[in-house]
Amino acid sequence: MQKKLIERSDKFRAAGEFYGHLLTAIPFGDLTMRHEGQCFAYQWTIKIDNKHLCAEKRVAEAELMQARFLGEFASNVAAGWKREIKEAMA
Repeated sequence: MQKKLIERSDKFRAAGEFYGHLLTAIPFGDLTMRHEGQCFAYQWTIKIDNKHLCAEKRVAEAELMQARFLGEFASNVAAGWKREIKEAMA
């Protein structure tokens, strides 16, 4: 039982750390995180020219636990989101 609680807290710690890195990479707009079964969903929403634009990434718990560099992973996700938004605006 104790081991399960530790494993669960490690997953949420990693998810929160990833969220913090995303906030650093994209300090504007609204960033939300939710837990969906075996993954965490991160959603970034911004409003440009009266349009709400949204990008989302679901990350499996196992992927978060195996990622060596959560900061680099978050930077790559944020860069992809920024490209998506730019393409949506074009």
